[in-house]
Amino acid sequence: MDALLEFGHPDHVGGYVGLGIGGYRRYVELTNTVLVSGIYCDPWWGYCWETLFPGDVIQASDTLTKFGYNAVVGVTFPAGHGTMFVEGRYHRMDSEVATEYIPISIGYRF
Repeated sequence: MDALLEFGHPDHVGGYVGLGIGGYRRYVELTNTVLVSGIYCDPWWGYCWETLFPGDVIQASDTLTKFGYNAVVGVTFPAGHGTMFVEGRYHRMDSEVATEYIPISIGYRF
C-alpha cells in the first residue's frame, strides 16, 4: 500500500514522491552445476544412448516473509498523448540482515 504526492502541471515536467508499507517475501537459492545422467535421442538418426548432461543441483535454499517499506521518487515528462516517467524506488525488508534494493523504472502512461 503506497501513498503518492504528485506535483507539476499537465503538459509540463512534473514528478511525484511516495511512501509505502507491506509484506515482502525473499527466496534465496544456492545452486551448483554438476553432471547428471540421462538418455539422449538423436532426432535425425533415431538412435538413443545414455550420456551425461550439465545440470543444476540446489545445495541450499531459504524463504523468508517479513514486514517492509518502500520510498519512491519519480519525474514525469509529457510525451504524445501520455506521459513518460523515470522513477527510483528504495525497498527494505526488516530481517536479521536487512534486504535492500533500488530498481530504476522507465515507462509510459497513457
